[in-house]
Amino acid sequence: MSGFIVDTADGKVKGKVCDDYLGGKFFGFYGIPYAKPPIGDLRFKPPQEQEPWQGIKDATKEGPACPSRHLVGQYFMGKEDNCLNLNVFTKHIPKNDEESLKPVMVFIHGGGFVYGNNKGEIYGPQFLLIEDIVLVVVNYRIGVFGFLALEDQSLGISGNAGLKDQVMALKWVQRNIRHFGGDPNNVTLFGQSAGSASTHLHMLSPLSKGLFHKAICQSGVALNLWAKGFPNAKVIARDLGYKETDEKSIFEKLKMESVRKIVNAQYKIDEDLNPDQQRPYCPIIEHPSDEAFLSEDPVEIIKSGRYNKVPFMIGYTSKEGILYALFGKIIPNKLPKNLEHEVPFDLNINGDADKEKIVKKKIRKFYFNNKELTGDTIDEFFHLKGDLGFKYHIQKALELHRSTNENPMYFYIFSHDGPMNLAKDMALKEHRYTTLGTLLLASISQGVNWVNKLAHAWMKKIPEKKIDGPCHCDELSYMFRQSIHPKIEPGSQNDFYVRRMVKLWTNFAMQGHPTPHRQDELLNNIVWEAITKDNLNYLKIDAKLSMDMDPDKAIIDFWDDIYSNKN
Repeated sequence: MSGFIVDTADGKVKGKVCDDYLGGKFFGFYGIPYAKPPIGDLRFKPPQEQEPWQGIKDATKEGPACPSRHLVGQYFMGKEDNCLNLNVFTKHIPKNDEESLKPVMVFIHGGGFVYGNNKGEIYGPQFLLIEDIVLVVVNYRIGVFGFLALEDQSLGISGNAGLKDQVMALKWVQRNIRHFGGDPNNVTLFGQSAGSASTHLHMLSPLSKGLFHKAICQSGVALNLWAKGFPNAKVIARDLGYKETDEKSIFEKLKMESVRKIVNAQYKIDEDLNPDQQRPYCPIIEHPSDEAFLSEDPVEIIKSGRYNKVPFMIGYTSKEGILYALFGKIIPNKLPKNLEHEVPFDLNINGDADKEKIVKKKIRKFYFNNKELTGDTIDEFFHLKGDLGFKYHIQKALELHRSTNENPMYFYIFSHDGPMNLAKDMALKEHRYTTLGTLLLASISQGVNWVNKLAHAWMKKIPEKKIDGPCHCDELSYMFRQSIHPKIEPGSQNDFYVRRMVKLWTNFAMQGHPTPHRQDELLNNIVWEAITKDNLNYLKIDAKLSMDMDPDKAIIDFWDDIYSNKN
C-alpha cells in the first residue's frame, strides 16, 4: 500500500500503514485537529473551526487526550491544546472523484462524560477494519472543560461544549471524509455508554441535523439519570476552594486556573452513578438560542417528533450492573443495608423519609424478596443497579420512538459470557491491585506474545465472584482491539465472536440492516427483525444469535408503577 498523504480542507496530513488483526492492511491517520485549540478565551466556549495549516501535518502518532484522569490508572493525562482531534482509518485512499466511496462509522467514546479518549488502548481499529468501511474515532472535551454550565447567559457558557465539539467533528467529516474514501452521505454515528447517550442526543439536537444518517446506541440514552446535568459553577468553585459565589467571578478565576487543579477538583465528587444523585458534569438543557445544542426536555422532543429521524440500533448488556463493582464500592459482604442510594432523584421525593421508605420497601420486595442484602444477594443487587441505571430508561426511550420514528429500529441484548468479556473480568476479581498489575503487564506486552499469554493465564488464577452475564462495556471487546487482549488466533472462538459482532454493526452501516442476507452462516442464517408499534422484537446476542420479544417486561412494569405513583 502506498500514497498515505491526504489533502484535507484544512491542509495535508500524513498517515501510516497499519495491520488489522487478520493481517490485512489499512491506513491510519491519528490526532487530526478538527477545531481550534480550546485555550485562552476559548476555554469552556463552544468550539471554533480549525484554521488551515501549511505543509504536511504528521498524523502517524496519537493526539493528546482531553484533560482528565486515566480510567484505570487514575493518573493525570491529556492537554488542552490539540485535544480536539480525531483518528481516521481507511482501507483505500481514492485517486480521483470517480472512485466509489465507502460507508463511514463515527464513534463517540464513553466514560460518564468525565473519563475517556480516542486512543487505541481501548478503541483500536483492527477489528472493524476487516470490513470495508471508514472509521472515525473522536475526542471531545469532558468534565468541567466540556460541561461547565452557567446560568448567567451574558457569560456565554450555557453548557454542552463537549457535545458541540462532537457536532464540529461531524461537520469535519462532512467536509473531509471523501478524501479518505468515505461517503459523507452514508455516515453512521455510534457510541457506548456516555457516547451512546451522546449519540441519542444528536438525534434530538437541531445542531446535528443532516450530519449523520444512521445511529447505534450501546447502553445509554438521553433519558438515563446519569446523563442529566445542572448548572455547576458553585460545585466546581467549592471543590477548588474558591470563596466567590457569583458566577461571573467564578468564571473569571476558572479561565485562569491550571488544568491539573481543575481536573483534580472535578474528581473530588464521589460519583458512583447512583440514581439518587444528579451529576454536575454532563449534558444540560440550555436556554433557547441558535447555539443551543439542547433547549428542551428530551422526552418532549421525542413525543413531538421534532428530531433527526434516522434508522437506528439500540440495546444493552444483560448484566449492566456489574459495572458498579468496577468502582470498588460494591463489595459482596458490605452491601448497603437500607438501599439509601437507590431512590431516583427524579421522583422528587428525596428528603421525604416516609415516601422514600415506601419506595425502598417496594424495591426490597421486588428485587430481594424481602431478604437482607448480603453476599448471597449480590446478583440481585447487580440486577437492580443495571435495571435502573440503564435498562429501564433505554426501553422508555425506545417506547417513545416507536410512536414517532417511521424508520427501522433494531433492538438487541448482548448476553454473551465469552472469554473476552474484559470489563466483567476486571470488575469481579477479588484482588483488585493484583488484577490491575496483571492487566498492565498484558497491555504492555503486545510485542511479546508469550508474556501476554502468561499474563492472561495468571488472570485466570485470580479468584473472582461467579456471576452470570456480561458487564457494561463488554460488547466493546468484540468490536475494538484493546491493548490487553490476548492474540486472537484465526479460526478460534474469539475470532468467530469478533467477526460476528463486526459483521452485524458494519452491515447496518453499509446497508441499513444488520442482517441483510438470510443465508449467512457467520450470523446463524438469522434475520434480525425490526421492532414494530405492536412487537418489541429483539436480537439476543449470545453464543448463538436468536430472536425473541418483550425482554425484561417485569422490570419495566415495576418501575412504571414506581414512576406513575411518584406524587
